[in-house]
Amino acid sequence: MIGMGTFGSDSFTADQVAEAVAGGIRAGYRMLDCAACYGNEKEIDAVLDLLRIPPAACESEFHPCFQQKELLEYLNQKGIVSVAYMPIGSPRRPERDIVPEDVDDMAQPDIVEIARKHGVNPAIIALKWALGRGTIPIPFSLHHYEDNLEATVTEPLTQEEMDQIATLECGNRLVKGQVFLWEGANDWHDLWDEYY
Repeated sequence: MIGMGTFGSDSFTADQVAEAVAGGIRAGYRMLDCAACYGNEKEIDAVLDLLRIPPAACESEFHPCFQQKELLEYLNQKGIVSVAYMPIGSPRRPERDIVPEDVDDMAQPDIVEIARKHGVNPAIIALKWALGRGTIPIPFSLHHYEDNLEATVTEPLTQEEMDQIATLECGNRLVKGQVFLWEGANDWHDLWDEYY
């Protein structure tokens, strides 16, 4: 299988990229790489109707302190499965990707309290929360992969616990796109929509 990338914002306009995606869809591509930092979501969305088979999944950053409710609602309305990368907030990501304003999801008192009640690590609560929202969490772990898998088959969070975690949204985007900085971009603020 081969997919089609849509990152071209450093060399092409959003309309040019959308036209290329439309051509790719007509040619048979069914796997499309899209990201908000590319700045072409509206144009790409407009050509998705050309697909005879709708998109199946969208991998995005989702964790308790960056819930992206509007994106999740959009994906649910379109019948697109949400895949949550960094579902526990990636507390051990590379130092180059950390800024002082970042929030540690796993240290939030509500997460810690719920974890204590369940007798589990706070990361398990974040995974149960992701599952409770209907997303597919894809955490990375060198050592806790069995615990992570167990989170899918043990008691889910209560609605009260889900509502409690919903209050933790604070726009804490952790992947700020440093690897995507193109010539002329000053920092990650040039890449992301700030209103999510």
